[in-house]
Amino acid sequence: MKPFRTFYVEPPIDTAELSIHALGLQEWMSPRHIDRPAGTGDHLFMHFHQETFIGSDAQARVWPAHTLIVWPPGHGQFYGSLTGRWCHSWMHCDGDAIARALSAAEVPLSTPIVGVDPDILETGVHAMHEEIRGHSPPDAVIVDSFVQILVRGLGRVARARSLGPSIPTRWLEMRRHLEAHFAEPLRLADLAQRARCSVPHFCSEFKRHFRISAIEFAIRLRVHRATILLRDRNLDVGEIAALVGYEDVHHFSKLFKKHTGSSPMRLRERWADESQR
Repeated sequence: MKPFRTFYVEPPIDTAELSIHALGLQEWMSPRHIDRPAGTGDHLFMHFHQETFIGSDAQARVWPAHTLIVWPPGHGQFYGSLTGRWCHSWMHCDGDAIARALSAAEVPLSTPIVGVDPDILETGVHAMHEEIRGHSPPDAVIVDSFVQILVRGLGRVARARSLGPSIPTRWLEMRRHLEAHFAEPLRLADLAQRARCSVPHFCSEFKRHFRISAIEFAIRLRVHRATILLRDRNLDVGEIAALVGYEDVHHFSKLFKKHTGSSPMRLRERWADESQR
């Protein structure tokens, strides 16, 4: 994405719901501090690529690279660095839709959020810029959609920070592996080897992170898939059992009933009765 900085004398979208005042992508600044005691009269989203002073007046302090902050209207803004050039991306905007989105996504205001992927803000800012530049007039619904995605992404990061450490990548990969291969033969020894740990450690860690054992997780995936396949009248129960990883149709039927409260045949009969009413 090519850097840009655009201030709109006449906002291209300017309603009580949404107003876009200015957009900036990867703007470099000389060593300096910006001090606006009364803010800018609108919402200011700002992502910093370097270690930067951020805050409001005397409360500002140094924050690490890839910190983002959203200042609401009327709040003082203090940011910048005196130690060298610094880069930031930003958006000036306002409107009831902005305030509602920030509240719904639980994005903290005037509070730096650390460890934010720059793409969260920059992808949205770039998309808005392209819509505004490429269409006259721009579609307010499209721009609002970009704003909503941006704000929801920030809210997810902020909530993750408040909840503490996230699930390690290794265990997320193991869950994705099970989601993709649940119909294949599954052995705890193979799963533990894939996770590079012992079987007891694999079992305890998987359950700690996902609150369900790996085998039970796979069974639920199989039952869920089987429930969908049962809608196809061209498949008999034995074929469905094989498609979700069971050679023994009786074992499959027993597990299915345990998890759904109905046997595969009874569930299919019930659906047939309902469709004839």
